Amino acid sequence: YPIIVKAVDHVDTTSPSLEVNTHATHTIIRDQEWEYRINHTGTDILESIAVNGKVLATGGRLVARMHSGDPQGGSIKQLPVSLLFGNISEVITEQDGPIQAVLCIKGAYTEEGSALREVMPFTLRLYFYQGVQSVKMVHSFVYEGDQHCDFIGGIGLEFDIPFRHEL
Repeated sequence: YPIIVKAVDHVDTTSPSLEVNTHATHTIIRDQEWEYRINHTGTDILESIAVNGKVLATGGRLVARMHSGDPQGGSIKQLPVSLLFGNISEVITEQDGPIQAVLCIKGAYTEEGSALREVMPFTLRLYFYQGVQSVKMVHSFVYEGDQHCDFIGGIGLEFDIPFRHEL
């Protein structure tokens, strides 16, 4: 496969730069009309995403499904399922420059309704770029379950999306 490299002669400094505001409970990232609110504790990592003051999504959280038990030659899908949520323990602003902002979020997946059993520690890095509407996310985790009776059935990121019109 050919590799194509483009040289950039200049950076557009006329457009507004990224704005990173860190508070005790959350961090707000603004880029032109976009605003991202990231929590420092709890399970809702991306509290909200808004454009021009209109909220597009709330409650962005890491979720996982864990099948537990001994399959004894049967299907893993028939085992009881636990719902896990990523619980934030630390948020670090790694970069807050005018072109790029990087937040490192650390925590662990815990069983629904229980902070007692931490199953998988995770690190989630969020990359924000000036003038780019998307957020790059890099997620890594360490599987600490019992390899003989704990099985990951799914892992992802879910949001609550407000309805705008009648059904």
